[in-house]
Amino acid sequence: MIGAKAISIASQPLTIAMLVLTLTVSIMLQGGSPQTPSTAIVVIKKIAHQPPASESPAISCAGGLANVAPVEFAPRSRAKWQTPPALLPDMVPFRGKNGDQAYDRHILSAADRYDMDPAVIKAVIMAESGFNPRAVSRAGAQGLMQLMPRTASALGVEDALDPQANIMAGTRYLKKLMNRFDNDIELALAAYNAGSRNVRKHNGIPPFKATHRYIAKIKIYYQHYQDQNFDITG
Repeated sequence: MIGAKAISIASQPLTIAMLVLTLTVSIMLQGGSPQTPSTAIVVIKKIAHQPPASESPAISCAGGLANVAPVEFAPRSRAKWQTPPALLPDMVPFRGKNGDQAYDRHILSAADRYDMDPAVIKAVIMAESGFNPRAVSRAGAQGLMQLMPRTASALGVEDALDPQANIMAGTRYLKKLMNRFDNDIELALAAYNAGSRNVRKHNGIPPFKATHRYIAKIKIYYQHYQDQNFDITG
């Protein structure tokens, strides 16, 4: 046993020498040079200089969040009007309405889902119902965005007086009209008010005083709401 151990120890320098020779030949075959370290050496250096997990920049501070890059959100869609907002002769400047922030959470949710400008949705609600969730017109339109029963049914709305369901369905319908009229917000609003058939029939905004006034009001409301902070605490 002692003799075998002595032979093993004696053979170690030879083994090391063979390993060094093999590595040298490998480097020469790969075209390595003193100025170009081998791939194996580069990998070893990278591993050797990699900071431990406890020193990673993302978690090197207390709580592990101070150096984490902030999350960037895509900007919201903004309405592109064909003509600038303008008060009609019998209109007064709009300064907002009490309670018009009550449904901001639902408005933002619908805007995100259908890629719509939330200020447009809010302006439509102001024009349609004045933020009265139980509003019902003489024609039978219901809720915040005044959905006709047939439209509400087609959109899968069971209770048109439910604010969240009404806003979501009304925004979906408005987005559908935007797509139908090549993202022309004024034509989409005209269709929302007077019907798509009338917009197509007149090849533009129908010559109805009520419809022109409707669009003009929404532009004024939009001008007020576009830079307003939306309340998402409710």
